[in-house]
Amino acid sequence: MISWVRKARGHSLFGSVEHVGIYPSGETTSEEIAEWYQRALGWGITPAGDNLFITTGRPGWIEAMKGPAGEACHIATKVLDFDAAIADLKSKGFEVEEPRIGPKSKLSYLKQRYPAGSLVPLVWRAC
Repeated sequence: MISWVRKARGHSLFGSVEHVGIYPSGETTSEEIAEWYQRALGWGITPAGDNLFITTGRPGWIEAMKGPAGEACHIATKVLDFDAAIADLKSKGFEVEEPRIGPKSKLSYLKQRYPAGSLVPLVWRAC
C-alpha cells in the first residue's frame, strides 16, 4: 500500500545515500582509516563483520572495508521498497546479484558498476 501511495505521488523508489564504503589503498588499512576519522572528528568505530563502521551517532556512516586494496569507493543507495526497486532496475535492463535478506535488512548489488567503476549496493533496512 505504501509503495502505491509513493508511486501515485511521484516519489522515487530510491532514497538518499545510505553509506559510503572506503577501501584501503597502498599500505593503508581499514583500521588506520577508521582511527583517523576517530582522532580528527571524534567519530566512533563499530566492528561490522570483517569491516569497520565509522559512525557519528546520526543516520549514515562510512564503512572502512578490509579489502581489496585499490578498489574504488562505493556509495550505497537506500531503497524505500526493495522488491519494487529491484523490479524497476531489471525493467531498465540492469542485472542484480542475488539479494542477501536478513530479518531487518535486504542488500543487493548491481552487476553493472557505475561509469567510474565502483560497486552500487542497494540497501533496505527496517525502521
